[in-house]
Amino acid sequence: MRMCFVRILAIFILTVHVCKSANVATIMNTCYASNQKLCHSNQATEQKTTKYICHNNVAYSWCEIFDLLCAHKLEGTHIRVTTNPACNTTLQVLGSQQPIALTTTHSPPYFETHFFAAAQHGIDDLLYSANRSGATVDEMKKIYTKQDHAQNSYVRNTKCWAYPLDLTSISPWNSESGDRKAGVLISPRHALWVRHYSMSVNTTLRFVDRHNNVVDRKITRAQGVPVNGSQFLSGYDMVVGELDSDLPSSISFAKVMPRNLTTIRPPFHKVPAMDTDFEEKALVADLSYESGNMVSLTVPETSSIRHLFYEDKIVGDSGNPVFLVVNNELLLMFMFTYGGAGSGTSVTAHFSDINNILANWGSTYRLTEMDLTSFAETGHVNIPSIIG
Repeated sequence: MRMCFVRILAIFILTVHVCKSANVATIMNTCYASNQKLCHSNQATEQKTTKYICHNNVAYSWCEIFDLLCAHKLEGTHIRVTTNPACNTTLQVLGSQQPIALTTTHSPPYFETHFFAAAQHGIDDLLYSANRSGATVDEMKKIYTKQDHAQNSYVRNTKCWAYPLDLTSISPWNSESGDRKAGVLISPRHALWVRHYSMSVNTTLRFVDRHNNVVDRKITRAQGVPVNGSQFLSGYDMVVGELDSDLPSSISFAKVMPRNLTTIRPPFHKVPAMDTDFEEKALVADLSYESGNMVSLTVPETSSIRHLFYEDKIVGDSGNPVFLVVNNELLLMFMFTYGGAGSGTSVTAHFSDINNILANWGSTYRLTEMDLTSFAETGHVNIPSIIG
């Protein structure tokens, strides 16, 4: 196979001139921070951001390959990258001594393909639809046009891109910290929030139905998920709270992933997630991964419509919930612990812990799993534990 012109710069950034035929270049499987910094700056060259590198029949740019390297999502000592604008070849991985036998690229499993597609359309379609309305991006981000906490007066924003969704499970206010700290309902009587930015018993949590009616409930007890050791921020930053009475049916609660689906590795920059901040804006980031007991987001591509609705998470945003949107329903993934694009403790990883707390309190409520069997092949009802 003929090599294109390849040049390695002093800072180890590899650039490839695209030829008409398939071409091969080899790079070390090493994360260089300088590569990532350049790629995420405004100085990234067109060669580094053009999508002509093929991996599993998906086109990537060099910058995306660098991100994959730094996320440890590529294995092997050397990585041979096949560049082909038609994207009909694959990225090939070589071991330290002997080449790994090359195999024919296979299509992603049926469930994976259809679930990821539904999650993509769940948010992207709403963004494009709202963008055609002529409203500004700032207008389309705001969940409410009016938030008067003192007077219990709220008006939902019909121009918000997420207005068609039922967002009533998200609390906009509490009596302890106002618009700071956040809770999200997981049953008519139970909510989740983060341990490092917790709310006390007797705090009032406020919810607003789709017709702007306000419903308040007090926290009567709370318990953190069991902690493995003294460290709780990474993977254990979660509190379960019980309220003094059930919310009415006009206030929804969030569903969660099937308990066995514990690892998600989306196609790079392909699956959007919706999150909120302390100003009650509906924001968008890309799901990076769910693995172990953590879920992490990443910044959407600057050329995508999602990037218009992206904002870094800052002090005060902790505890706000993050969802996938599937079949027009919110699918709760985690609440923010860390800033930047954001990451936090996986709800799915603590599925049994949460249900055990509810059972020990004598409640008959449990987490509600979203039914994803419609994305499985006919005759298959089992949901995989790993996708991506």
